Amino acid sequence: MKLVKPRRSMNNTEKIIKNQRLISALTFSSSFYESVQPSSERCQSYTSQKIERSKSAPKFLIEEENEEIHLINPFIDTHHQSFYYDQEITMISVENFLKHLTKNTIIIDCRYPYEYEGGHVIGALNLWNQELLFEYIKNNLEQISRMQSNIIFYCEFSQTRAPSLARQLKRFDLERNKQYYFKEVYLLEGGFNELYSINPSCIEGSYIEMNDQRYFERMLLYSKICTNYKMVNRLNYLSFS
Repeated sequence: MKLVKPRRSMNNTEKIIKNQRLISALTFSSSFYESVQPSSERCQSYTSQKIERSKSAPKFLIEEENEEIHLINPFIDTHHQSFYYDQEITMISVENFLKHLTKNTIIIDCRYPYEYEGGHVIGALNLWNQELLFEYIKNNLEQISRMQSNIIFYCEFSQTRAPSLARQLKRFDLERNKQYYFKEVYLLEGGFNELYSINPSCIEGSYIEMNDQRYFERMLLYSKICTNYKMVNRLNYLSFS
């Protein structure tokens, strides 16, 4: 009879080392991804199916609250709010977005660069990944805090990319500050899609969809970059949990 040697469980130090190795393996350079040529028909069909499913997917991270909400800044005057799951990020309608735009409002476009280049909200910043967002915040933290700026995120539909980056901003803020620098963080309800259909006058340029076939390879490249950041964040969390 063959004896099977029992597996030895890893201690915490070994787990951290293993996770750090995985993080190192996932670290990439932009030059590497620029050489990727993901143009096979199978990959294109699979990605298109995922995009279509995401467009029709329910906003499962959003909860509805019917009671009156008293915000720190009176940015929204309404009795019906749509709240992000942690109740720190508020959905703002297109109507209120247009009504309350001020010089103290920072608008962050989370769409991919080719979408932004095709058209965007006037004055919006194209901070489409975590590294760009954090770099901007670090370089402008004092000014943002002093002006008590409202920050509004949007992507094409404000269902995936914008909520993800808004959550990363709140987490970044919590880890570094005992008190929030960012008193109000918002998501534009319906995203660029709804804003463009209701009031295109506040938009510079036109509307390019994320899944526009002319930019298919660029879409795959940017998607991989964002996915990599998410995996590194998860591994970092597991390493110190």
